[in-house]
Formats: sequence, C-alpha cells, structure tokens
Amino acid sequence: MNTYERIKRMYEHREADRVPIIDEPWQGTIRRWHREGMPAGMDWCDFFDVDKLGIIEKDAARHRCIPNSPPCRPQL
Repeated sequence: MNTYERIKRMYEHREADRVPIIDEPWQGTIRRWHREGMPAGMDWCDFFDVDKLGIIEKDAARHRCIPNSPPCRPQL
C-alpha cells in the first residue's frame, strides 16, 4: 500500500496496512542517523519506511501533497 492509499483510507475511516507515519526531523538529527549507520545518500523516509509527503510553499503558505495522488491544487 502506498502513502496516498494509506492516507485516503485514514480519512475514509477504513482499514489500512498501518497508521500513516509522517515526520519532519531536524537536519542535525538526519546527520546523526548517518553517523550511526544509516547509509550515505539514502533518504531517511526510505530507511525508516515512513510515508512521504511533498511540501509546496507559495507566499508563505505551506501545503502538503501526497505522492502518487491526483494533482495537488491548494486552496489559497
């Protein structure tokens, strides 16, 4: 199940393979994970199997978009 399907099911109050996991760690935390063994060049989301969201910033407004979802059209 991908991130889009997982979050869509969450909002529909349906079962999914797991609860969506979304986080934004500090850059210092990511550097520490690399020092502690996370492979160089590997995305932390892939390493920890966390759901990926993209962030679109426009005029100081932040909007989250889910990969593999229909086009994101933020309401401004």
